[in-house]
This record gives sequence, C-alpha cells and structure tokens, in this order.
Amino acid sequence: MLIERAERVLSTKSSPYALDLACGDKKKEGYIGVDINPRFGEICWNLEQYPWPFPNNSVGEVHCSQFLEHVEDLPKFLTELYRVCKNGANIYFEVPYYTSIFAMQDPTHVRTFSEMTFLYFDKLWRQSSKITAYPIQTDFRIKKIQFGWDKRMVDASEEEKEFAREHYWNVIASIGVVMQCFKEAE
Repeated sequence: MLIERAERVLSTKSSPYALDLACGDKKKEGYIGVDINPRFGEICWNLEQYPWPFPNNSVGEVHCSQFLEHVEDLPKFLTELYRVCKNGANIYFEVPYYTSIFAMQDPTHVRTFSEMTFLYFDKLWRQSSKITAYPIQTDFRIKKIQFGWDKRMVDASEEEKEFAREHYWNVIASIGVVMQCFKEAE
C-alpha cells in the first residue's frame, strides 16, 4: 500500500525529485515531503526501512532537518540516500551540534554530530585519510558548513566565534551542512 502510494505521488512529479526527508509539519515548499507520519508530506515512509521507494539516480535535491540524530544506522541511511541521488545532487542536512545541550537532552537522539562527521561519507577524504575498513561506499562532498550560533554569539567577531567553538559548550545549537553527490559515469 505504501509503495503504491509513493508510486502514485512520483507519477505526478518529474525527475529529478526534490525530497524533504522526515519533513514533519514543516515541509519545504516545492519539495516532496517524506515522513513516517501519514499526516505529513505526500509520501508516508519509515526512512529506516530500505530500500526507499525511489528509483536509482532519481533525486536532485534533498532537505533533511533535525532527523539524522535519530537514525540508528547512519552509514546504511546515507548509502540509501546515495543510491537514489543523481550525480550532482545537492543535499542539505541540519543537526544539533555535538557541544550543544540540544544534542544530548533528547532521549531519542542516538548520536551527535560535528563538522568532521560528514567527512566520512566523502570518498576522497576517506582515501586521503587511509580509512578503508569502513563499510561506506558513498561520495558526498561538503560544499558549505553553517553554524547555528546561540543568540549570545550572533554579534561576536569571527575570531571570538572560532575561539568559542573550539573551547566552549552551548555556543552553537546546530550545524547545517551542504553536500553534493558525486558518482562516476556508468
């Protein structure tokens, strides 16, 4: 039933698709909302159930905010995302930053994130770092990192922010990462 519903929704859209994964009640305009709750989004799907109901190389844009910290098997999730993304697809993730109380206080969070976490899904970085034993086959390259600063830090100088980021807790609430999918020609 869920697959049929997803196929119906996709049949009314043109590929490449723009997906808002785990959209909740704040679906990004112009995107296909995907959420486990049938009240949200156009496609009801548990994003930890694989494979997702999207063809290979069919997704060109992804927005995913405040969800990755809940995912049990992050490499598996990102491998599935890599499967459905086309070469050049743009992906935006927002997650609580590891030094923020917001990362720790929610009992449903299973992991924390720093800017380094996302490098493990970049093939070139893994090769240059000689990280070959991990079961990760993705190639998402970081294009931009944005910090969601605590309101006390908004007007601070870049030098003050950098010092605070390296030395203090609770100065950054979240991190936004813009990545691009790279695939070799088939």
